[in-house]
Amino acid sequence: MSRDEDLNRLASRQEHLFSVRQAVTLGFTPQSISARVRKHGWQRAGRGVVCTSAGNLTWRQKAMAAVLTYGPDTFLSHRAAARLWGLDGVDGSWVEVTRPRPSRPRPGVTVHVGE
Repeated sequence: MSRDEDLNRLASRQEHLFSVRQAVTLGFTPQSISARVRKHGWQRAGRGVVCTSAGNLTWRQKAMAAVLTYGPDTFLSHRAAARLWGLDGVDGSWVEVTRPRPSRPRPGVTVHVGE
Protein backbone atom coordinates (compact mmCIF):
# COMPACT_ATOMS: atom_id res chain seq x y z
CA MET A 1 0.00 0.00 0.00
CA SER A 2 1.30 3.50 -0.82
CA ARG A 3 1.85 6.38 1.58
CA ASP A 4 -0.91 8.33 -0.16
CA GLU A 5 -3.36 5.49 0.40
CA ASP A 6 -2.32 5.27 4.05
CA LEU A 7 -2.83 9.02 4.47
CA ASN A 8 -6.22 8.92 2.77
CA ARG A 9 -7.33 6.02 4.97
CA LEU A 10 -6.20 7.89 8.08
CA ALA A 11 -7.97 11.10 7.03
CA SER A 12 -11.19 9.23 6.23
CA ARG A 13 -11.28 7.94 9.84
CA GLN A 14 -10.75 11.48 11.19
CA GLU A 15 -13.43 13.53 9.42
CA HIS A 16 -11.11 13.96 6.37
CA LEU A 17 -8.41 15.52 8.54
CA PHE A 18 -4.85 14.67 9.48
CA SER A 19 -2.04 16.36 11.33
CA VAL A 20 1.27 17.08 9.70
CA ARG A 21 2.81 15.12 12.59
CA GLN A 22 0.76 12.07 11.55
CA ALA A 23 1.76 12.50 7.89
CA VAL A 24 5.45 12.70 8.82
CA THR A 25 5.03 9.40 10.67
CA LEU A 26 3.77 7.92 7.40
CA GLY A 27 6.88 9.14 5.55
CA PHE A 28 5.84 12.55 4.23
CA THR A 29 7.79 15.75 4.73
CA PRO A 30 6.14 19.06 5.69
CA GLN A 31 7.13 20.34 2.24
CA SER A 32 5.44 17.44 0.47
CA ILE A 33 2.27 18.09 2.47
CA SER A 34 2.36 21.79 1.50
CA ALA A 35 2.75 20.78 -2.16
CA ARG A 36 -0.27 18.48 -1.89
CA VAL A 37 -2.29 21.25 -0.26
CA ARG A 38 -1.60 23.46 -3.29
CA LYS A 39 -2.01 20.69 -5.88
CA HIS A 40 -5.15 19.00 -4.51
CA GLY A 41 -6.92 22.05 -3.11
CA TRP A 42 -6.75 20.80 0.46
CA GLN A 43 -7.17 23.39 3.18
CA ARG A 44 -5.51 24.19 6.47
CA ALA A 45 -7.89 23.42 9.32
CA GLY A 46 -5.73 24.36 12.29
CA ARG A 47 -2.13 24.72 13.25
CA GLY A 48 -0.45 21.71 11.66
CA VAL A 49 -3.79 20.21 10.55
CA VAL A 50 -4.98 19.66 6.97
CA CYS A 51 -8.46 18.90 5.62
CA THR A 52 -8.69 16.87 2.42
CA SER A 53 -12.23 18.05 1.61
CA ALA A 54 -13.17 21.43 0.18
CA GLY A 55 -15.70 23.91 1.52
CA ASN A 56 -16.65 25.11 4.96
CA LEU A 57 -15.66 22.87 7.82
CA THR A 58 -18.48 21.11 9.64
CA TRP A 59 -18.71 21.28 13.43
CA ARG A 60 -17.36 17.72 13.67
CA GLN A 61 -14.38 18.69 11.52
CA LYS A 62 -13.71 21.75 13.67
CA ALA A 63 -13.85 19.57 16.77
CA MET A 64 -11.48 16.96 15.29
CA ALA A 65 -9.15 19.72 14.06
CA ALA A 66 -8.93 21.09 17.59
CA VAL A 67 -7.99 17.69 19.00
CA LEU A 68 -5.37 17.18 16.28
CA THR A 69 -4.01 20.72 16.70
CA TYR A 70 -3.32 20.26 20.41
CA GLY A 71 -1.85 16.80 19.88
CA PRO A 72 -1.59 13.59 21.85
CA ASP A 73 -3.38 13.37 25.19
CA THR A 74 -5.99 15.90 24.04
CA PHE A 75 -9.64 14.97 23.89
CA LEU A 76 -12.98 16.60 23.15
CA SER A 77 -14.69 17.54 26.41
CA HIS A 78 -17.43 19.41 28.23
CA ARG A 79 -20.28 20.72 26.05
CA ALA A 80 -18.54 19.60 22.85
CA ALA A 81 -18.37 16.01 24.09
CA ALA A 82 -22.00 16.18 25.16
CA ARG A 83 -22.98 17.38 21.70
CA LEU A 84 -20.93 14.65 20.05
CA TRP A 85 -22.73 12.04 22.17
CA GLY A 86 -26.10 13.59 21.24
CA LEU A 87 -27.16 14.40 24.79
CA ASP A 88 -30.49 16.18 25.12
CA GLY A 89 -30.40 19.93 25.64
CA VAL A 90 -26.92 20.40 24.21
CA ASP A 91 -26.54 22.36 21.05
CA GLY A 92 -24.38 25.19 19.85
CA SER A 93 -21.02 25.38 18.21
CA TRP A 94 -18.73 25.06 21.23
CA VAL A 95 -15.47 23.29 20.70
CA GLU A 96 -13.88 22.42 24.02
CA VAL A 97 -10.88 20.20 24.57
CA THR A 98 -9.04 19.01 27.66
CA ARG A 99 -5.34 18.33 27.77
CA PRO A 100 -2.80 17.74 30.54
CA ARG A 101 -0.83 20.97 30.04
CA PRO A 102 -1.87 24.59 29.61
CA SER A 103 -1.83 25.87 26.03
CA ARG A 104 -2.48 29.08 24.25
CA PRO A 105 -6.09 29.08 23.09
CA ARG A 106 -6.91 29.11 19.40
CA PRO A 107 -9.85 31.00 17.89
CA GLY A 108 -13.09 29.14 18.46
CA VAL A 109 -11.60 26.62 20.90
CA THR A 110 -11.76 26.56 24.69
CA VAL A 111 -8.90 24.62 26.29
CA HIS A 112 -9.29 23.06 29.74
CA VAL A 113 -6.43 21.56 31.72
CA GLY A 114 -6.97 18.22 33.38
CA GLU A 115 -5.24 14.94 34.06
